[in-house]
Amino acid sequence: MNKYIIKTVAVLALGIIGLTSCDSEPEGAIYNSTSLDAAFFSTQLNTEVAVENNGVIEVPIYRGSKNGEASVKIEMDSKTVTQGVFTLSSTTVSFANGESSAVAKLNFDLNQLGITDVYTIVLSFTDPAVASPSGIKSIKINAQRKLTWEDFGIGYYTDGLFEDGWEQPIQKAKEGNIYRLPDCVYKGYPFVFVLNDDGTLASFTPQKMGYVNATHGMVYYVLNTSVRQGNTLLFNFKPSVINNDKLKQLYGNVDCSIQFPN
Repeated sequence: MNKYIIKTVAVLALGIIGLTSCDSEPEGAIYNSTSLDAAFFSTQLNTEVAVENNGVIEVPIYRGSKNGEASVKIEMDSKTVTQGVFTLSSTTVSFANGESSAVAKLNFDLNQLGITDVYTIVLSFTDPAVASPSGIKSIKINAQRKLTWEDFGIGYYTDGLFEDGWEQPIQKAKEGNIYRLPDCVYKGYPFVFVLNDDGTLASFTPQKMGYVNATHGMVYYVLNTSVRQGNTLLFNFKPSVINNDKLKQLYGNVDCSIQFPN
């Protein structure tokens, strides 16, 4: 057999092997992307916002290529839209040529944010097809107002549910007439409230007290009434739990108080 015939047979054999290899490749093993391959940077973002944020939360979005200009549509969950506290600067996020990242911008008015409220916003791609198969298609953002706390003094707290009282550190926020009782009943669970200029209570939103009922879960203190007597602030709370997404009173009303230092 001459060299020419040997070479021809070898080439044919390689071709057959190559065809066989392609035919035996598992289905779906090769991914040919025709989408933007977009993805949020994480599944969750926890953030505290303050004046220096200039009323904007920036959320990074990435794409699989840097080539050319491109854009992607995003949307907020219906609950956030209904609340009207946070709005999208634009529902279109644009990528510049040569850039693999861009930012979605959430606008807010700091004065509209509750003192102790945590706002949950879900951002998603309007068309999930723009996301890469392994990319993050939505992100949950937990946002709350950032406050700067300073020591105000040591007071005395009494709690009617536990029929006990103790010396209690008190903190005051630089940003306003806002007070905090850190680790009040349970460690890690402060009470935060706002006072009027005359020292009476202006606001006390429902707050976790830290006690967990074995059957119903976390107990919240929900304000019923409040009175100021001298340097003591009296609270009447409705200890409540979340039932069917609503706060429902679990125990009878209890009287609590915080005596401010002289």
